[in-house]
Amino acid sequence: MNAKKTWPPIYNIRYPSGKTVYQVACMVNSKRIRECFDTAKEAHARAAAIRKESQRSGDAAFTLPLEKTIEAKKALEKLAPYSRHPEATLEKAVAYYIAHSLKFAEAPTVKEGIEQLLKYKKKAKTLLENANISKTCATIIPMRVQWTYGRY
Repeated sequence: MNAKKTWPPIYNIRYPSGKTVYQVACMVNSKRIRECFDTAKEAHARAAAIRKESQRSGDAAFTLPLEKTIEAKKALEKLAPYSRHPEATLEKAVAYYIAHSLKFAEAPTVKEGIEQLLKYKKKAKTLLENANISKTCATIIPMRVQWTYGRY
């Protein structure tokens, strides 16, 4: 065994069949990781990937500005009474806020919306009148042509 312990540990496991596997077993973000590999090389590669990801996650805490950390802490305190509900997370609260509030930030005001609606309605009415005139002409003109040439 190494003098220096490495994390996550890699265990040699011998099954009753005689087969030996290498198991990487640890906890990351309160989730158990337990994966078996046929070779020690594969197990060491996976352990290194887990170490790297864990280091990256740990470094993220230090790259976040203090103001944002305090803000996140306050938001989590507000969510604390709802901790029985696993879906009540800070990430989901932000997603909900974006979907139901921020995406409408560029929307017109009610007054502007009504003005646009009236403008489109007036334009549509003009187009409809023009369409009705065209339809009327399309039915009257052939009748006159046919009457003139004795088809009626």
